[in-house]
Amino acid sequence: MKKALKIIKRIGFWFLMVFATLVLVVLIWFRAVSPGKTEPITDVNGEIVKGSVAEVKYVEINGLEQFLIIRGKSVDNPVLLMLHGGPGSPQAHMNLPINKILEDYYIVVNWDQRGAGASYSSDIPAESMTIKQFVDDTYEVTKYLKERFGKNKIFLLGHSWGSYLGMRTIYKYPDEYHAYIGIGQVSDQRKSEDMSYEFVYSNAKQENNTKAIEALEAIGSPVNGEFNDPATAMQIKGRWITEYGGAVYGKSAKYLLDIFIKPLFTFREYKMSAKLNYMKGLTFTQMLLWNQLLDEQLVDMVKEVKVPIYILHGVHDYQTVYSESKSYIDLIKAPKKEFITFENSAHWLPYNDEKDKFHDVLIKQVLEDFN
Repeated sequence: MKKALKIIKRIGFWFLMVFATLVLVVLIWFRAVSPGKTEPITDVNGEIVKGSVAEVKYVEINGLEQFLIIRGKSVDNPVLLMLHGGPGSPQAHMNLPINKILEDYYIVVNWDQRGAGASYSSDIPAESMTIKQFVDDTYEVTKYLKERFGKNKIFLLGHSWGSYLGMRTIYKYPDEYHAYIGIGQVSDQRKSEDMSYEFVYSNAKQENNTKAIEALEAIGSPVNGEFNDPATAMQIKGRWITEYGGAVYGKSAKYLLDIFIKPLFTFREYKMSAKLNYMKGLTFTQMLLWNQLLDEQLVDMVKEVKVPIYILHGVHDYQTVYSESKSYIDLIKAPKKEFITFENSAHWLPYNDEKDKFHDVLIKQVLEDFN
């Protein structure tokens, strides 16, 4: 018996040693791929391009240090400020790999908004997490970029929640922007929530997917866009929207994991702390902003803008439903408006097979309209 106990203890000891070693290796690797720096922009010979900009920095915006990634081949190019979705879901780790070509034509700025990603802090007052504050933050970031690069105006692009924030910003501060580009444009989000639930539930019934049916019936259908338990409901509904192609069209659910989660681990522009805080920021922000978005609908608050707008929308989008966005843009007044349909995309445009079309719109259409 004593001999058996010794063997068990020895096995346990070596198991703990191996486990501790693996944890140490993972931490070393995680730190190595988290320097909090961005690669310089180089030419074909590996030399840094003269007049280029490539930096990661914190800028004080309305009393809070907020995180920016600024990249462009020439400081003479126009500035493109990208507003991420969520709310609370920065997309720079997705944007940078696919948008290198935009850096040849724009100074591309990815900003982690208040309370999100590398801009998250447990010290941020909950009362500061208001839509008005986010609009004012966007304006202050815009002012910083204009002064930094000597521009009279910049371009503004928003995806999903960022498209809501973008429209609210150009409505309040139209003189700051050449044009606005909306992707997965928010419109009447209450109606979108109702329609997206109906979309997944009808698909589940058609396939007799008992797992999906039971999960969806457990959360119940929304009433005027609102669920009894919003946090749980959004998670469950989102899982089945992805499954049925309303998030990324023509791809498996695993594809969204590949483009959204995995790149975060190797994203060198984030320090390790930002990666560890990412989900905290997402939860914190959504909890405080989602109901505000539902209560302050764009269809009620923004019916005319004085900035040219370009809306890029996947026809299969069932997060910000395509038909609702199209109806909203048809009615809105603007000096110029274009609604551009992406036939093979859903909500996560342009992270799919139509990214070339997305780049063409930004380079060959938007820029040429202002040259």
